[in-house]
Amino acid sequence: MLILSSAFAAIIPMMAYLIIIWRFDRYDREPFKLVLMCYFWGAVGAIIFSLIGSFLFSGFISLFASSEQQLDHLGTIVVAPVVEEITKGIFLFVIVANRKFDNLTDGIVYGGAIGLGFGMTENFLYFISYGTTVSDWIAIVIIRTLFSAVMHCVATAIFGAFLGHAKFKGNNKFLLSLTGLAIAIFIHFAWNFSVSFQSTAVL
Repeated sequence: MLILSSAFAAIIPMMAYLIIIWRFDRYDREPFKLVLMCYFWGAVGAIIFSLIGSFLFSGFISLFASSEQQLDHLGTIVVAPVVEEITKGIFLFVIVANRKFDNLTDGIVYGGAIGLGFGMTENFLYFISYGTTVSDWIAIVIIRTLFSAVMHCVATAIFGAFLGHAKFKGNNKFLLSLTGLAIAIFIHFAWNFSVSFQSTAVL
């Protein structure tokens, strides 16, 4: 029952957000099939690569951590933002060559879709792991749906916006793309740092 309820709570709100984002581009709406591909990359591909990347990066970070607690903290505020934003952004680099990806708004739609997919899977994993009572579980569902998943959406949407803007900017492509990625990582870092304390650890 918990797995079914958690799946429902993770999927339905993110699909609603996805439709809202898809309709955001009113004048040149993106192919929903491509938007769904982005969503599923975030939900599956980015999650898998993030787990691998986090394992490798954490191994490197452990060389400098003085305790298990410090390693966990660095994993939350350093490893996760860097690895997750890069792995979410990989698919944006793949589809940026698509002729339908032709402006800043398109990048917001595609990047946002990836972030929502990632947030959906992450939420599901949290929902089946936390909440010892029904009221606690409901609170976690509400908070993560309204904040954590939206953070993933916003961060990757900003990176997508920079890629869409950079596509036709000639020599500035690399700098704009790097700037977008850096902003996405910073947003993720700021969020993780703010919720890395004991009272907000499940966010």
